Amino acid sequence: MGWPQITWIVLASLILGMTLMLHGQPSTDRHNFWWKLFDALVTTGVLWAGGFFGHANAAQPPAAAQAFRSDVIRSARLDWGIDAPIADFAAQFHQESGWNLRAVSPVGAQGLAQFMPSTSEWFSRLIPELSSNQPFNPA
Repeated sequence: MGWPQITWIVLASLILGMTLMLHGQPSTDRHNFWWKLFDALVTTGVLWAGGFFGHANAAQPPAAAQAFRSDVIRSARLDWGIDAPIADFAAQFHQESGWNLRAVSPVGAQGLAQFMPSTSEWFSRLIPELSSNQPFNPA
């Protein structure tokens, strides 16, 4: 439970406590303790149903991704700096090839990042370090 939930619980308790102190005094409106308690219970139920009091369950990276973890981090930081969007690259690899080095799409895209052969060839001419044009090489 984080600070939003704790803040909500404290505020709801304070409002109920202040209303309880005034309970029994003459009142002309429907804002007595029982209505406030009913309101707090309904609001709590709606927040609970919406996941406000639940815990986030983040998915773990796939096992196939673990083999490429250090390579992706190193390569991304070499080219993009320390603030490289590593999660974005990993998400692309996961979406494009499912971390399969030998993946070939029905239209001919190849490798981990699913580059088309023409794009791979163009890129290998553009950057001298990639002149060997190996689309199935994860590095």
